[in-house]
Amino acid sequence: MAITPAVLEFASDGLTPFSSQYNDIYHSAHGAKAQVEAVFLAGNQLPARWQNKSCFSILETGFGQGLSFLTTWQAWRDDPLRSERLHFLSVEQHPFSRADMQQLHQQYPEFAELSEQLLQHWPHLTLGFHRIWLDQGRVSLTLLFGDALAMLHEVVAKVDAIFLDGFAPSKNPDMWRAPVFKALWRLCQIDTTLATYTVAGSVRRGLIEAGFTVQKVEGFASKRQMLIGQCARLPKPPRLIRPEPVQLAAVRHAIVVGAGVAGCSTAASLASRGWQVTLCEAEPDVAQLASGNHVGLCHPALSKDDNALARLSRAGFAMTRQKLLALCATGCDVHFGFDGQFQLAKDAEHEALMRETISSLGFPPDLVEFLSPEQASIKIGSRPSRGGWWFPEATWLNPPSLCKAYIAQRQSNIDLKLNTRVDKLSFSDGYWHALSDEGYLIAQAPVLIVANATAAVDLLPALDLPLSQSWRAVTQIPSSTIPANVGSCSGGSYLTAEWNGWRSVGAAPYDANMTEQACKANLNALTSILPDLPVVSAKGTNTRICARPNSLDRLPLIGAVHEPLTDPAERGAIHQLYQMPRQAGLYAILGLGSRGMTWHALAAEIIACSINNEPLPIERTLLNALDPARFELRQLRKGLN
Repeated sequence: MAITPAVLEFASDGLTPFSSQYNDIYHSAHGAKAQVEAVFLAGNQLPARWQNKSCFSILETGFGQGLSFLTTWQAWRDDPLRSERLHFLSVEQHPFSRADMQQLHQQYPEFAELSEQLLQHWPHLTLGFHRIWLDQGRVSLTLLFGDALAMLHEVVAKVDAIFLDGFAPSKNPDMWRAPVFKALWRLCQIDTTLATYTVAGSVRRGLIEAGFTVQKVEGFASKRQMLIGQCARLPKPPRLIRPEPVQLAAVRHAIVVGAGVAGCSTAASLASRGWQVTLCEAEPDVAQLASGNHVGLCHPALSKDDNALARLSRAGFAMTRQKLLALCATGCDVHFGFDGQFQLAKDAEHEALMRETISSLGFPPDLVEFLSPEQASIKIGSRPSRGGWWFPEATWLNPPSLCKAYIAQRQSNIDLKLNTRVDKLSFSDGYWHALSDEGYLIAQAPVLIVANATAAVDLLPALDLPLSQSWRAVTQIPSSTIPANVGSCSGGSYLTAEWNGWRSVGAAPYDANMTEQACKANLNALTSILPDLPVVSAKGTNTRICARPNSLDRLPLIGAVHEPLTDPAERGAIHQLYQMPRQAGLYAILGLGSRGMTWHALAAEIIACSINNEPLPIERTLLNALDPARFELRQLRKGLN
């Protein structure tokens, strides 16, 4: 859902940002940068505490104009002993627009380079988590747009430091109440620290009751005192039916099975964190099966109730765009374009629903807008048969070049093994063993990620994975058959942008030995969505057949793989996902369906962050919606064996 942005206002000095909604300024009149350094950095013993660590995580309440983040990022950059990676999570209920942020940052020329990086990826103002990768992937900013308490409950992380910021307790009491402090405490480790500019009695008492120790110290500028604190006790661990998996071997080596977009992006995400990855692919090259189409389309999905699929697709779309830009910046040969895409309605009823959805969601037009057929014709160069949604930032890309770019970017850390089919898995002494059908050891590592679509059903037979495949046909047509100005369009069928002399049309269902009929179905469907186009002859076209991997609920399976459950007592004791026993070091990315281009990069980061104990990039409820164990849990709740 859309959220209400902040209004750009200034105090009487004309320089200090001010909120009339809360009747308070955004930072001290004595200087925002100096306040951050004195209160939040020094109050959390930074930079000393992040030095020589692999990862350091900070949580802030109140992003505002982003100066706490920019100051922290700059201090981290300037420290030769800095942690390998910095994660910064920040809650904000009323974020500024990109244009307003740009205006605010003009007052701080010392942050010009950092601000430019940040604003290049500034997200659309929609509810939920927005992760931005910066500084060549070494720094992540996760913006949590929405109510502070609701957003904090969605965080899956253990943080090292807390910047307790925001408007004064007297101006915005909701930010400073006991449930917020308790939610912060639940994200603590035993050495987590906090700092805040206020010493209000209600804040001190609330923090102590929540589980922190606090003390007053010298304040900044005109404020005589400020508070610093530390986690006093840890939350009780959840009650599990089995002990957590044994500690994995310290060796940073992983096996990834499957070299489609999911497997290649996961290998790259782990390699960027210093892991050595053995990437096993049964085919003679990467991206040969479901990831092998000439061109794929990538755009968010929408639903009137903004359901899990819609929210996940927005997060995935944003992550894919960031990854494409990062690959391009390093000179990798990946082929894509941000040319936009029109998604037209299937019928009159669907068209009315699409119009209502845009009205109810209130999303900005630079994310999506409803267009009539006449309006759409201006965008895509041909009149569609019905109105629908225009996604101005939608992306087309060539999946094989993307897979090769992921590997090329991190080739010193990725050992690609082609023509290498993994038929069996075994686990012993803290290591996974990938084996051929004859029992030959292909590779061993403490971590293994299964990303080989429906072939995983045979690889993990004890789990009875709820995966299926539907055979689809994609027809490539010579680009000369379609006017060059016609853009990407989808509906009952789809037409992609041109690349390397071809466009793709799809994806008709396919039955055995029915290639000619599938090609004809694709070309007829193209005429139905764009009736003014010249009729395309089947002569000179190519039709590719591939299996699309699907799950029962249309959402992928992403995360730690659960143990098979055979003990009736254990099965009866499990009521929540966190209680499901997990197999040590085993993860999955499966069932991406028709949205592999949209979901793969997000999936890779979920896995990489999970393995490295980093803050997860999306909300807890969305992670639960992707959990590979969710289907088993549903069966348990129904009392089924």
